[in-house]
Amino acid sequence: MVLPKTDIKTELIKIYPRAIDKQGYLERITGIRGGERGYRLYESEDKTMYPSVTTILQSLSKMALPNWYAKKVAEKAGELYWESSGKDIDTDTFIKNVKSAPSESFKRSGLIGTEAHDCIDKILQTKINDPYGSYEEIGKYVMKDTVFTHEESMNAVNSWIEFTEHPNRKGLFSFLESEFATYHWGDVNYAGTVDAIASTPDKTLMVFDWKTGNDIYDESALQMSAYVNAIWNHGSTGSQLRMLYKRIVGCVVKLGTTKHPDTKVKFVRNWGQTYKTFRSLAEVHQGMQDKGLFTSNLGEALDE
Repeated sequence: MVLPKTDIKTELIKIYPRAIDKQGYLERITGIRGGERGYRLYESEDKTMYPSVTTILQSLSKMALPNWYAKKVAEKAGELYWESSGKDIDTDTFIKNVKSAPSESFKRSGLIGTEAHDCIDKILQTKINDPYGSYEEIGKYVMKDTVFTHEESMNAVNSWIEFTEHPNRKGLFSFLESEFATYHWGDVNYAGTVDAIASTPDKTLMVFDWKTGNDIYDESALQMSAYVNAIWNHGSTGSQLRMLYKRIVGCVVKLGTTKHPDTKVKFVRNWGQTYKTFRSLAEVHQGMQDKGLFTSNLGEALDE
């Protein structure tokens, strides 16, 4: 996996369980425009680059196809507008503006998600370090000092507070960590950043993924199964967790972004089986990343 050498963003993400040495961090490296993302161990002799879970899932779609659809829709819209209005328009500019609409919407949605995640992380870290206040009390304090560029971001945080403080769940989750990295090596290599992990009174580990999109889609189950597998089967730390807890469960929570948020919760059914599907996708991704899939030389093709 090769990331662009220019316009890259690097960040240090702590690994769960917490560690104080440098090996307790992954370096998250994001390519230009937030595209391809990878991880590697921070200041380690091991230079393995672990592709992110989201990169693996996104790389399997034909990115050129949505762009082609957008262009064709923009061209048709321009043609119909010209026919109905009888006015001469700058077709190239019109197509460019219409075609860029999905991208602009995607950027806006991404910013809403980032703001909500950052605020929730601050609330969780405050609660972890000072467990006496409620999430609602801490949330009001943190949100007062947070600048939201979109109202939807604030609504999503309020939705999260309602989720955690709901009478059926209040006191059920004891959050252990938020916004941490996990990685897996062996049959396939990958890494990712997990939103939160908590324990329950019956010794269950709950891995959470906060979503601010329109719904919870099937790929979220694949994403979650990858995180759960990496945490539960991570060498010595995984074995320690399996001694402390009976099981591990993945939970995806769609946070509402309206004033009257509609929260949806889904648990990953049989994450071990779902992980097998993700592992197959990761193998395909690795094959696509390998060089030498094609050759212009017939002799090289016949040598195999």
